[in-house]
Amino acid sequence: MDIIMSTESLLGMCLIVGSISTFFDKRYNLDKSPSTGDWDEILNENEKLKLILSTSHKEAKMASWFWDVEKNEISWSTEMYEIFELSKEIGPSIDSIRDLIINEDQSDYDDAIQKSISKSGPIPTRIQYRIKTKSGILKHISAKGSVIRDSDGNASKIIGTVQDITNQSEAAEYLNQTKNNYELLTETLPLGIYRAKIDTGKILFVNETMLELFGASSEEEFLCLSTPSLYKDSEDRQKFLSELRSKKRLLDYRVELCRQDGSSFVAEINCLEKDGEIHGIIHDSSIKSQIESEKNELIGTLKSQNDDLEKFAYIISHNLRSPLANIMGLTQLIDKDSLSNQNKEVIELLGVSTNNLDLIIKDLNHIVSIRESKNNHYELIQIGKIVDQIIENHSEEIISKQIQINSNISTNDQIHCISGFIDGILENLIDNAIKFYDVEKGRRSIHISFEKKANTYDIKVEDNGVGFEAKQNTERLFKLYEKFDSDLPGRGVGLYKTYNQVNVLKGKISVCSKRLKGTSIHIELPRY
Repeated sequence: MDIIMSTESLLGMCLIVGSISTFFDKRYNLDKSPSTGDWDEILNENEKLKLILSTSHKEAKMASWFWDVEKNEISWSTEMYEIFELSKEIGPSIDSIRDLIINEDQSDYDDAIQKSISKSGPIPTRIQYRIKTKSGILKHISAKGSVIRDSDGNASKIIGTVQDITNQSEAAEYLNQTKNNYELLTETLPLGIYRAKIDTGKILFVNETMLELFGASSEEEFLCLSTPSLYKDSEDRQKFLSELRSKKRLLDYRVELCRQDGSSFVAEINCLEKDGEIHGIIHDSSIKSQIESEKNELIGTLKSQNDDLEKFAYIISHNLRSPLANIMGLTQLIDKDSLSNQNKEVIELLGVSTNNLDLIIKDLNHIVSIRESKNNHYELIQIGKIVDQIIENHSEEIISKQIQINSNISTNDQIHCISGFIDGILENLIDNAIKFYDVEKGRRSIHISFEKKANTYDIKVEDNGVGFEAKQNTERLFKLYEKFDSDLPGRGVGLYKTYNQVNVLKGKISVCSKRLKGTSIHIELPRY
């Protein structure tokens, strides 16, 4: 059995014994036998002490036990039954505890018993083992005992305590895991991490990155330094400490520090002061400045290229329209009756080509206009009126195709947006839903919904049309002139324009579609 008495237990017993002795010394003459009344008072005081002991045991989750080895009799305190969750009807026994101990710890338990009752060998000062109660709870137990031996050295009696230290063990395990995580973090972060005394500057801890940052060859070498030697100017450290003591925490504090080879660098320090120590993170801001410079240069290059592309697109979309219109006009003036059949065919092909080019330039012009309109003012728009007008414009096609349109949008619903954009978005979505209906389906329907959320306007247009395999075409979804079925109408422009308009509005667009199952387009626009 676990023969371990905790320090708290021994201290408690000493206090009780001391209290009784003090009581006797103060109240009685020990050379003289106590009277009957005195014995009653002693017994009452003993009951109080027993109560104190019982209460302290419960608070400490501690129990005591006694084993008369000669008579092979074992007695337990009430707390033993509570800790091990055993019934008092079973009675105290070594085996009833051993049965609860998990297999890995049983050998320590058996070894402690054998050494306690043997004549030779050191007695374990303390052992710990784990038990699993009948209710399935895992507990950590600490135990200690004292052996009383007879004149021949045989174990006569053993008295001891056990304590449920589950909470302490779990806390220790948590702290150990936290420590391991901290060590892993400090060694993997690309930042110098350190801890130092605020008054003396003695360095207590550094990670590997700190050694690299300051050019130190080893941790031992670095710990022999002090933080004042790391500053290029001693006055800088005084200013740093003064501000830290004042604010208790510093963020992105810039100061010039020295490496071991004498070179210096501008560092950014994030740190806090706690219990007379500085806990901080250091990184070389010159690296950050270089990255920022490269990023700004790249942004500038991209902006310049984007401006050039927009200018080129503007030139193409505007400057070509006039000569193209002239060509289209000239083809209309040609007297086709005077032409041979071959020339008539050439003129017709020329007309088709110029019309197609005109459509492309119109598309390009519309896309350029989206970019040019990004600075337009936001205003409150009656979204219900826009939807009603679009449905009215397509009424002939809706009736001929027998399409049922359902909408939860009322005439009072408003959206704070750019008028031309929201009109273009709804026009493209509803037009596509009408255009790509499924002729094979008996019931053709389009659902339009609008919802104001805390931070967004949500617009959905859903149809049960022909659909397409959206998952297989994710990368092509919002590209210009992308068509997923060459037999269907359209030029692959509408969704591209919608995507650009949503982007300019800093919104999100998602498409869910499956062949012959229909399409659902969801748009989220930020509320301003």
